[in-house]
Amino acid sequence: MVTVLVALAALIVSIWASRRAARKLEFELLLEPIDRGAAKREDAIRTLMDRSDRRFEALQKRSNELYRQSKEITARVTHAGTVLETAAAPASATGQSEAVAAQDVLGGPPSD
Repeated sequence: MVTVLVALAALIVSIWASRRAARKLEFELLLEPIDRGAAKREDAIRTLMDRSDRRFEALQKRSNELYRQSKEITARVTHAGTVLETAAAPASATGQSEAVAAQDVLGGPPSD
């Protein structure tokens, strides 16, 4: 009688273990396409991030160049204004025309 009970318990445990293994395998088979899709998306996202980084760096370089040009233009405008103000004072005193005095503006800003 004990042997029958032990055999019956072993059969129940065996059936339970095989069903559990089958469920685990089924679960892994269901997750496999999801894992492959996630891996593909991760590669695509990494590619997009790399492209975005390169684009950002290019825009940053362009921004720095435009800022440098803006500083140069500001320096030129400031220099031109200073030259015109300086030239305007003696021009009225000496009778020099404003056009002649403005010719000094073409020299550009002084070198630093």
